[in-house]
Amino acid sequence: MANRLPEPASADKGLWAQRIRELPYRRSRRGSTPTLRYLIQLPPHREPSWRSHRHWTNSTEDGMISDRTENIEAALMQVVGIVMEVQCVPCQEGCGPFTHCVTVVGAEEVTCCANCHFRSQDTRCRWPSPTPPPISQPASSNRRVPLSPIDNRQAQAGAQSTGHAGAPALPQVFTHQDLIPIQQNITQAARLREQVERARQRVQQSHESVETYLQTAIDTMNILQDYITQAQGTDRTRSTAVLSTLPGYINSTMQNLTAAHRHQSALSQTLSALNIAQARLDQAQIEVINALLALLGDLDTRPDAPL
Repeated sequence: MANRLPEPASADKGLWAQRIRELPYRRSRRGSTPTLRYLIQLPPHREPSWRSHRHWTNSTEDGMISDRTENIEAALMQVVGIVMEVQCVPCQEGCGPFTHCVTVVGAEEVTCCANCHFRSQDTRCRWPSPTPPPISQPASSNRRVPLSPIDNRQAQAGAQSTGHAGAPALPQVFTHQDLIPIQQNITQAARLREQVERARQRVQQSHESVETYLQTAIDTMNILQDYITQAQGTDRTRSTAVLSTLPGYINSTMQNLTAAHRHQSALSQTLSALNIAQARLDQAQIEVINALLALLGDLDTRPDAPL
């Protein structure tokens, strides 16, 4: 492939989509991730589009995405994913390197859009509610929107109950695309809940370390006090021998106190990280509830909603 390819002039798949799907990057060659293995099986839909207006070359493109595995995954998501008609909040604010807000359904380890996945900014991705269906699926008068598994079973049951194949299916109240933001928010909340639990474990470990070092320092000081008491009631030779051991005990005590101080500082940082993770978890859970309420409220206003 030439070192200088033309600019991606349209949304159609082209040379850049082909190049990215070949994964010509050092980090992707070391071993593909489960996300890369999943994405590479999906068909390409479009050329990637950066916010930057620099002319694309292999070297500039490599410099943008090849330094991190998440960047490679995000670029591949741009090629094979679904363009959202309403962008997530960070994409609306101009965050991320891509011009389109693109998501992928089925990538279990990625719960955000490609822009937010770039440089591992997954936790910032949040969606306005309700989210319209994506624009990447072309409109067609003879193309039916695929039903979710639940809707499909309901439609089949309705058709069987009428006794003939031409019976109308149950009205489709909402599509799977309506559930994308909710599914992503729920997955993100679960991931944040795991982060909170790990942070709590680190807090407990740091707290136990501080207690251990402080107790060791106290024990050493008690031994030191006993030695001083012994030295006062013995002859000069014995006193000199006992007193000669004091610097070692003093040094050991100082080391334990220093270690306790270090772990106490780490404990403060871990508590701060725990508070941040807990706040993010609370926000994610609120967004899940708001998204569900908005979706349920939207059902009442849709023309195809059941009476």
